[in-house]
Amino acid sequence: MFNIWGHLSEYNSCRDTEFSLSSATTVKFKFSSGYSYCSGYYRLEVESESGKQVLSKSGYLDGYDVTYSVSLAAGTYYVYVYNDDEYDNDLSYDLYGYRYYQPPKNPTKLKFCKTKLSLERGNGYYIKTTYSPSDVSSKLTFSSSNKKIATVSKDGEYCFVKGKNLGTCTVKAKMGNKTAKCTVVVKSTYVQMKCGKKKDLSGLVKKASGYKKAKWSSSKKSVVSVDKKGKIKAKKHGIAKITAKIKGRKYTITIYSYSRKGVKKRLLTYLKDNLIAPQSLKVGRITYPAYNSCRIWYSAYNKFGERIYSDIYGEMQKDVMYISW
Repeated sequence: MFNIWGHLSEYNSCRDTEFSLSSATTVKFKFSSGYSYCSGYYRLEVESESGKQVLSKSGYLDGYDVTYSVSLAAGTYYVYVYNDDEYDNDLSYDLYGYRYYQPPKNPTKLKFCKTKLSLERGNGYYIKTTYSPSDVSSKLTFSSSNKKIATVSKDGEYCFVKGKNLGTCTVKAKMGNKTAKCTVVVKSTYVQMKCGKKKDLSGLVKKASGYKKAKWSSSKKSVVSVDKKGKIKAKKHGIAKITAKIKGRKYTITIYSYSRKGVKKRLLTYLKDNLIAPQSLKVGRITYPAYNSCRIWYSAYNKFGERIYSDIYGEMQKDVMYISW
């Protein structure tokens, strides 16, 4: 692009040149002493046509080459070289500016540590990618064929996959001219509902891959019943697994059916097991702010008339459905 020679004999005296780029590229500046006896301190600055400084470097030339690289957009740029030696030592230099592009090195192999992955809706998993050779410089990217089913994000060499809705999609890793794929199946989720309530689950699976018609069943009909259209009814306190079979693949919805009586019973059992002989228990408001948690306001007194707690927060355990503290 340009090659200039300069000789600056006074402190802060300046020489300048300019160059233009028709497209965005990386420019490399190679800076060296013109004569070893004229080595000295320098300041190299590059500005865009608008006056924005895109490069500012200071140093000492002592006979060895100094190089700087900067990525620039299309346009005109101005280069300034200053003698930065306060003792007014002469500075002689050669400055080369040229386009510098090193094409990224593509991998010969790229793969995921998993080719199949099953997730629960709302849960995530890190899939590691491996590639060779180790000095590959191509950019690694991840994508999902259906973001409504599973989303992806990049964390170094890991692809973080998060289940969004029941169904199947493909997660892809791309690096240069190589790709790797992993089939992701989001096949289980959970729903929390109060006894006596009804809910239509068909919407949870209608977007699943290959969905046409599902065959529905309940693991505990006495707790939660389901009809052939996927409509359920929570009957009593407990857990039931609702299964939808679609083209040979099973999708499971765990139903947490709760009642005030069931929660109160579990709470009383907990107090008897863990506190000092509670003689009375009054359960106030019960709220379920999330799928797997609840907060209970209550008051309990032991046999000495001492108040034990006023409120408690716990998680719903999947194995027992009840609340544990």
